Amino acid sequence: MIRYNLYGEGRKSDPWIRNASCLMGWTLNSAPPPKGSGRNWRDFVNLKAMNILLWDPYNHKLTDGHIRLDTGEKMFGQCASESAKVGKPWGIAEFGTPIGPGWPCSIEEVADWFRKLAVFARAPGKDPVTGLSRQPAKYVCYWNDEAKGRNYRLEDYRPLQEAWAAEVRKKA
Repeated sequence: MIRYNLYGEGRKSDPWIRNASCLMGWTLNSAPPPKGSGRNWRDFVNLKAMNILLWDPYNHKLTDGHIRLDTGEKMFGQCASESAKVGKPWGIAEFGTPIGPGWPCSIEEVADWFRKLAVFARAPGKDPVTGLSRQPAKYVCYWNDEAKGRNYRLEDYRPLQEAWAAEVRKKA
């Protein structure tokens, strides 16, 4: 059985995931629509009660309706930065991308994207805007499901299974 969690593996015994909140990635841009969501993530969480902030970021739609494979910085960077600003560890509750027929990228490109996201999540760094130190993610999980007629499941694509499983097996 392949575990799709990069860290933590979802065990109940993981001490750092006692009090977590799953925050939608679109709440990171609180500007009024259409430039942002009009919502601020801080309105949805009691920071004193949380010991980790988990995020649910999305790929961004392009004007032609296709979805691009964002870089680690674009996909996870603001999640890490906002968590650092409030002194909390960060993680990715779930991320995913539609895959399959009609997808503008090859399966190999998606597999490479998994590897690049994992490298970003594991690496400490500095936020390019604030200069704050960025800690590695405590938890990253791929959303392995189907929704609204879109396939996100890795089971249908062996190279994707293998790429993500290889990242899951690596030590932080």
